Amino acid sequence: MKNSPPLYARLAGWAVACAMGAAATAVCAQNAPAPAAKTLRMAINNDLKVVDPLFSNTYVTRDYGYMAFDTLFSRDSKGEPKPQMLERFTQSPDNKAWTFTLRPSLKFSDGSAVTSADVVATLQRWAKRATMGLLLADSGAEWKVVDDKTFSLQLKEGMGQVPLILAAKTLFIVPEKQAKAFPDAPIPEPIGSGPFIFKRDEWIPGNRMVFVRNPNYVPRSEPADGLAGGKRVKLDRVEWRYMPDANTSTSALKNGEVDIVNVVPPDYQAALRTDANVRLAQTGIWQPFMVANTLAPPFNNPKARAALLHLVNQEEILAGMGFTPEPGKSFYCPAVFMCGAPNETAAGAEAFRKQDFEKAKALLKEAGYKGEKIVFLQPTDGTQSMAALIWIQYLKKAGLNLDVQVMDQSSVLARVYKKEGPAQGGWSLYLTASKNADVDTPLTNGWVLSSCKGSVVPGWPCDAKIDELRDAWIREGDAAKRKQLVDNLQRRFYEAPPYIPYGQYPATFAARKDVKGTELFGMGIPIMWNVEK
Repeated sequence: MKNSPPLYARLAGWAVACAMGAAATAVCAQNAPAPAAKTLRMAINNDLKVVDPLFSNTYVTRDYGYMAFDTLFSRDSKGEPKPQMLERFTQSPDNKAWTFTLRPSLKFSDGSAVTSADVVATLQRWAKRATMGLLLADSGAEWKVVDDKTFSLQLKEGMGQVPLILAAKTLFIVPEKQAKAFPDAPIPEPIGSGPFIFKRDEWIPGNRMVFVRNPNYVPRSEPADGLAGGKRVKLDRVEWRYMPDANTSTSALKNGEVDIVNVVPPDYQAALRTDANVRLAQTGIWQPFMVANTLAPPFNNPKARAALLHLVNQEEILAGMGFTPEPGKSFYCPAVFMCGAPNETAAGAEAFRKQDFEKAKALLKEAGYKGEKIVFLQPTDGTQSMAALIWIQYLKKAGLNLDVQVMDQSSVLARVYKKEGPAQGGWSLYLTASKNADVDTPLTNGWVLSSCKGSVVPGWPCDAKIDELRDAWIREGDAAKRKQLVDNLQRRFYEAPPYIPYGQYPATFAARKDVKGTELFGMGIPIMWNVEK
């Protein structure tokens, strides 16, 4: 068999032949080489385990959700909920009756039309499991199909923040047939309605996730803004490569094996800044915090939790974690709902600005602490591992009888769902962090949820006053009144803290310089619409 000429020679020959005249046009068109598919590869540090976002609270599942599904509302860059799948909506003056109309031409990835019946079935399924869905259910929510494009919500109690509730990160629309077939279990192969299609046949757990452009997706007409606006797909294929080791992922970026590294720890950033082919930017802001088991002494007493606030030196902890602010600036933040965000306030924080071990000791004594064992879960990996070393010194200096139990971060996260205290083999304290979009409002911040009916996050705080103020903020439709409620809520937070925040720091990603359009990553989610190579 004869050897074929080199590819460049074959392409050159094709180009010359096709330049000879119109007679060859049809033949040339049929035999023209196909354009190279636009593929972007991103290294991620968490592995996708569940493909139904309603049944996982991990960030990687949430990010997958925004790729493969669409939402009724999405939050813009200012945190405001904007219609996404909706063309319009109306509300009654008492905020009890709401009507919603879907945009025309909405389709699922299998080509079937999105109807009100699909939306209502999704909402009814969501309301049984998601925190915000349960919130609406407690207010007597009744969803009804009006016609193929219109559905309604009737509440027994008025609620002004319905659009923000419907912008929840777990509310992704699925077909009615799937919502009804899996009311209480994860959908094994969900059909999305978003800008990309998840290629389950190419999914290799622990290795690779693949998305391709959804040809049936119709973006909104307005420009993209945060998670809202027009989701215009400029890539044919997106691959997420699971690389939990930062050394591996940053090396792959420098070598051009991947185009983006979603999370770059502080100690790897300096080397990347000197690479002419790489740039660093933010994908949101993290709020780190300590969680106390409020079901067991001494932290069932709010004075003991307030004592922990007096141990905080935000600048020292964040510097120890490797974060260095710009000259003249600080990562210090007194705002429970994030600094630089719409609900920023310093109310109640004045007494905790300066670290005070003596005040902490006095409050622990008032709380009845008498030297009982305090189990602190120390992670060996992840960003919080360095913070843990600093916290251990603070806690010992405050006189706590510390039992430090060392384990990897995944083991910590598995352990903290046990409600038992140290005497029963449980835990007392651990560290974690949340992205800004998950903590910047009283509604979205699940950690401030202090319902005495049963909190849903590890720590399980119960404070009737916080619960009352949070509920009032959710129901209030007037922005000025919500601002006053945030101030009052934060003052109560500092009196009876559900958790112990210690500042905020940038979430940093790195990309090769030929990747454009990642400005929207600042919402804390690596969204791939409007991104191109």
